[in-house]
Amino acid sequence: MRPKRWYAIILFCLAMSMLDSDTCPAGRPLEILDHGVFCTSSSREALFKLVFNREADFESVDSEKRLADSFQFFLSTAGQCSLHDFYEAAAGEKSPAAMFVVRSEGLNEGNMVVVRSIAPLQQKQKVQTSGGWGPVVARSSCKQRGRFIIFALDLGAIEAGCDCNALYYYVEAYQYGMWNRQTLKGRAVVRHHGKRGP
Repeated sequence: MRPKRWYAIILFCLAMSMLDSDTCPAGRPLEILDHGVFCTSSSREALFKLVFNREADFESVDSEKRLADSFQFFLSTAGQCSLHDFYEAAAGEKSPAAMFVVRSEGLNEGNMVVVRSIAPLQQKQKVQTSGGWGPVVARSSCKQRGRFIIFALDLGAIEAGCDCNALYYYVEAYQYGMWNRQTLKGRAVVRHHGKRGP
């Protein structure tokens, strides 16, 4: 991604967090107020944005090493699918091709989000797993400014060889590993060089 674009986004998030009088107590359930994924044709990156109802705590952990606050994106680069399809793929009941999860599991160890593929049950003894998912295929630096989160992923790491025109996703938030009962979804057009998305 072009440096000027990154600087503009970071400055915007910083300004918004300074203007925001965050009165939410730290123990209040974490909620996603806004989300988005933006794909750029020049850099071949996908920029992810999250806005929470309060500043998320990605440092504290419980006795089981679970983050106080966390989030997870479910990504599909091969067309629209249901959230249940990801769990079926993890159980070996559906092809996991072109399915990924982006987890905040590394934010307390270097401010990195982790991208994992989906590994069916029969493969999980052979690969590193986390939260029941598959091996790491990419990592990305994550920027937090108050209630705002942004990070970028190389599209080449998640396209799985398919010539996709759109990136479909679901996103959820958790507290100490417990789902907050909020599931949001979205779609981002992926523009290829010399092509136009739908």
